[in-house]
Amino acid sequence: MMLHSDFEVLKANMPFFSCADETVRRALESELSHKCEYTRGEEVPIASAQLGIVLRGSVKIKRGEVILGEKTRGGSFGYACLFGGDGVPTSLVASCDCRIIFLPSELLSDLMKSDFSLCENLLSVMGERIRFLNSKLASFTSPNA
Repeated sequence: MMLHSDFEVLKANMPFFSCADETVRRALESELSHKCEYTRGEEVPIASAQLGIVLRGSVKIKRGEVILGEKTRGGSFGYACLFGGDGVPTSLVASCDCRIIFLPSELLSDLMKSDFSLCENLLSVMGERIRFLNSKLASFTSPNA
């Protein structure tokens, strides 16, 4: 069952879903997608070949005991392994009670075939992530680092 607020989270907070409303509805209502709820402190499993999106609450991204960042409402994770590759050595822990939807790559591929703007949006998101990582690398390798 799609909650109206889930639709709003995807449309308002995710550049990836700046596409036709029908595409977002199909993602939310698909039998392939699944929504899970986690309580504060609970580990959120990360599986390859799926995109996770925080619908409510927040999750911390950790590598060991080091907190790398946090994803709040509308935040997404899983891009690195969405269409292949091994998992990254990070973990997710619920910062508070949260609700996450997982969209498998199979579903996203089908949606992209029917709504090409989703492909363009994914490329844009990936480009932003690459530029961010490049800036981090530049700061670590600059002579003033």
